[in-house]
Amino acid sequence: MNYIPDNRVVINNYQYFNMIDNQIRSEMSKFESSMALDWALSVLKQSNIKQEELQEYPVEGYYYKNNLLKLYFTIIRNLQENENIYDLVVPSKELEYLKILTDNLLFGSEPTQEYLKLQKKEPILKRRYDIMALAIKDIGESHKFEPRPWSISNILDKLSKYYTGNPNLVELAYLTNDPRCICCSCETNALYREVTYITGCMFATPVYKWNVSPEVEKMGKVIIDMYNGLIKSNMVYPSIYNCHVLKKSPELPRVSTLGKVILTGENYYWVLDNQENLTDIYAVEELTTGNYAEFSKKYL
Repeated sequence: MNYIPDNRVVINNYQYFNMIDNQIRSEMSKFESSMALDWALSVLKQSNIKQEELQEYPVEGYYYKNNLLKLYFTIIRNLQENENIYDLVVPSKELEYLKILTDNLLFGSEPTQEYLKLQKKEPILKRRYDIMALAIKDIGESHKFEPRPWSISNILDKLSKYYTGNPNLVELAYLTNDPRCICCSCETNALYREVTYITGCMFATPVYKWNVSPEVEKMGKVIIDMYNGLIKSNMVYPSIYNCHVLKKSPELPRVSTLGKVILTGENYYWVLDNQENLTDIYAVEELTTGNYAEFSKKYL
């Protein structure tokens, strides 16, 4: 009797999330390195702010990939965090476009109040609290005297308290019930989401089986619609009919900055490594997706 290989491929929540996340990273990076960068440069020009006056920040997320994305990241981060330029920024239609882009439900349910406590002046551009930031803030406040208050397990336990059902990538990741998706979602949204500060070998045509939960698929469609409306892209809903052409695994590695302990000077990270293993790391050193390879050789 001849052996007939089982060529069924099950599409689960993890792969569904990656098909959406990969599209968002691709389309957002195109939009940000062209139109949004033009807006950001125009804000600097109209405000007579030279690029050399900008502070340097660790380039998080996918923004390390090319110089245009790095420049965009740097300008936006300065408008979010560099108090020295706040009074120099003049109102403009381009600045309003950036506010619409960044202060958006797609990046979290609540506008940040964190930097208002740490800075003397209100930021030009706001960062959003998503459910991960809120859960981490909650744990940090209840364990404020512990030098290392966070862990993957206690964060996951807290997320259900803050789940809203609002359409953003982090809430979609929560619905998948896979913490690897949560790490990826936070890393993709690195520029616009808030972090929390505390004081303490046979070939066959595959047959796909759709095993994506209804709530994950429903929110995924809403998120795609919102991104398409926001940046005028043409991202598609993943489905049984097109999943064979969509990438179903995440870009690796991924590093997401989730918290900072002011007392010890340590940063708290989730890392999805090249083998798709999720770990958390406390480190004084600045760790990003872009420098993970160098960091891992030196410290891991």
